[in-house]
Amino acid sequence: MTGPEDDRLREVAALCGAALRAARTALGAATEVIGGDGDGERVKASDAALHELRDAVECLLLDGTATAGLRAAVAAAHAGGDMGRVGELVQQVAEMAWSWHPGGQGVPPAVHAAVTALGGEATELVERAAEVVERTGGPGGAPPDADPLEELDLRLAGISGRQRSLDEALVADGPRTSAPDAVDIALLGRCYEGCAWHSVAAVRHLVLLAS
Repeated sequence: MTGPEDDRLREVAALCGAALRAARTALGAATEVIGGDGDGERVKASDAALHELRDAVECLLLDGTATAGLRAAVAAAHAGGDMGRVGELVQQVAEMAWSWHPGGQGVPPAVHAAVTALGGEATELVERAAEVVERTGGPGGAPPDADPLEELDLRLAGISGRQRSLDEALVADGPRTSAPDAVDIALLGRCYEGCAWHSVAAVRHLVLLAS
């Protein structure tokens, strides 16, 4: 990327990268608590990262869309909208972590492995999305050697598969969790899948508009 508008695209990419990094921190910390490996400090870390995510989204939607460059403005609108949704979904995951932490309940053993696998892969995908968008907005705007969108789409398909496996674990061999727990965990799975989907969508628009 070269020229004033390309500079603005790099600024938008940097903001999107900051939002994705904050989302990864918040999601990862909350997932540790949900899996039984975190404590109250990790809940606080998730909350602090959520504030950073909201600040980055606000900059995307206010500053990014006010730019004179059309490509940068459109990229900021898409990225801000998708990252705003990621923030809402991470907030739901964090609230579940907080509700499970005080009593030490955690995730029911019957679905613990499925939940932690899904949460781990979603967190890794958000981190990889940040790396891709930062590379896109780096010096010269050089994309990675391999197609970054193809890689992210493959990871996204894997997460969708994990989410289906979680649903199957919830209903396999009769009820192994209470109905309220099953509903909460099913919603948790959808939050993880949604975080992944919107993170990839934000990156997709930036990569395509920067190319």
